[in-house]
Amino acid sequence: MIEWIYVVMGFLQGVFEWLPVSSKTVLMLFMSFAGGVSLLESYLLSIVLQGGTVVAAVIFFRRFLTQVFRLNYLLEFLVVSTFVTGLLGLPIYFVVQVLLPGLDLSSTSLLVGLVLLFQYFMRRRVGEGFKTIENVNLVDSVLFGVAQSLAVLPGVSRSGSTIIALIFMGYKLEDAMKLSFLASIPANLGGTLLVLYTSRNVISEPVSGFLIAFLVSSVVGLVTIKYLLKISLKHSQKLILLMSLITLVIGLLRVTIPV
Repeated sequence: MIEWIYVVMGFLQGVFEWLPVSSKTVLMLFMSFAGGVSLLESYLLSIVLQGGTVVAAVIFFRRFLTQVFRLNYLLEFLVVSTFVTGLLGLPIYFVVQVLLPGLDLSSTSLLVGLVLLFQYFMRRRVGEGFKTIENVNLVDSVLFGVAQSLAVLPGVSRSGSTIIALIFMGYKLEDAMKLSFLASIPANLGGTLLVLYTSRNVISEPVSGFLIAFLVSSVVGLVTIKYLLKISLKHSQKLILLMSLITLVIGLLRVTIPV
């Protein structure tokens, strides 16, 4: 792929990681169309690029992170949720690797669009909760880890699924977002390292391209967190609906007009 594609990839990851729309889906669609990358490789690359937004999260939440080791409930939440995510997410990850090569972009787009529509209707049913970060407990941490593990699937937004899960458990939206973004640091870092370790023979892109995308995603991610968070909250349902319709249309076009 040429350099401008890596820049766009980093930009998309930096923006969509923090919105209730799957950044993996956006990157997979973009890489498949613009870069001619296979579904499997684009899926793996999208997970690797989540490492770039880890840097943005660490910088933005640095003060919040200093409290983790002083507050037992936060440390327990991170340890338990990350363990559950890895325990359930690993088999899902390997199953996806087996299934993706046998799918084409049209069937994948249709499936992703349906998953996003489901998230849209689920989001409409939730209301404002009463729990705060201080109320997080072992059961909530386990359930959060289950929700986060589903983000390994193409079409499932990590931030969207985890925030929705916390709101269903009774958490206020602001506190649900803080817990979700805090948990994204070990989860995304672990995902990046896993792909780099297990799929080196599948990913054919040069290291220089990764570095460009990483740098762009870190900078854009930091800006997105700072300035677009409130906007994304206000219009989150519209974003999910729009993304689901786009992916469904892409899938239908690929079915009716083969290329």
